[in-house]
Amino acid sequence: MASTSSLGASGSTNAAQAQQFYSQFNEQLQDLRRRIEESTSPDELQHIGSDLAQARASLTESTSILPSYDRQLHETNLKHINDRLDAKRGTLLPKKGFAFQRKAKPAASKAALATPSPAAPPVNTNNSASSAITPFLSLTDRSKELLTIASLETHHTRSDLHLLNLSYCTVDLRSPSSLVLQAVQVRNLDHCIVQLGNVDGSVMVHDCTSCLFVLGCRQFRIHTSTKVSVAIHTSSIATMEHCSSLTFTVITASSLESASTTLEEEASSKLRVQDFDHINESEPSQNWTSTDRVQSPNLFAAPTLPHPAGLELLFNAQQQQM
Repeated sequence: MASTSSLGASGSTNAAQAQQFYSQFNEQLQDLRRRIEESTSPDELQHIGSDLAQARASLTESTSILPSYDRQLHETNLKHINDRLDAKRGTLLPKKGFAFQRKAKPAASKAALATPSPAAPPVNTNNSASSAITPFLSLTDRSKELLTIASLETHHTRSDLHLLNLSYCTVDLRSPSSLVLQAVQVRNLDHCIVQLGNVDGSVMVHDCTSCLFVLGCRQFRIHTSTKVSVAIHTSSIATMEHCSSLTFTVITASSLESASTTLEEEASSKLRVQDFDHINESEPSQNWTSTDRVQSPNLFAAPTLPHPAGLELLFNAQQQQM
């Protein structure tokens, strides 16, 4: 059996490889989307199809280092791109010409007129997969900014969201707009306040430090993060791995409905947390704690740029309870 240290080193190596694959693979998919949109001939689509097959092969080869959620996300994105490619083929490939047919007998013509065969429904290009399927939205490589729905510059009503490489930012996506976040991926955030509102699916957090998340979701997972506070409304078990100094606070669904809420409400239920690094279930994990109230609700009211000192005070106060 491998030693604990070797298993930890192996897990860290896999996490680094997974993050590198995540960035490179998403760049590859973005390039495929762009090429599909800009393509003007069937030959171009054939080359795109070959590259799409190579992307699928690389995903299969990297399965062993990827978390299950990442694999599902990449497979879903590949399917979406394949659907868009098929839709584009339908608009670029030449339609079949009319073939000359023998003149039908009069009796057959009457029968045909009496019982016409059903016609194929017309193809509505406005509702095809190319317009129904949307790429994920993203906010990347920002520092000391206030990021809102307007920052996404999207007209889509449903989409996944990726937050990547943000530092000292406030992300406030609570809004009465019709945008529904289906799933959210968060990677490499430092000293950020992230308010997502209600997410229709899951939220996955990787490699974050000194951050505050306020959200509702069906599933929450956090990996390789430290000094993170999570104010959450969920009915499922929150899972964590390779994390330390986490604080969880349960909030009600109504706390996420508008940007004017200050999250003063009491927790509606007790949150269940599974720490994969904590083996002895008879003792509480030293990697996380829970509180009855969010430590500093004023931070969540009107969206403002986070103040580093204010965040440090928040996390220092939380750590004293651990």
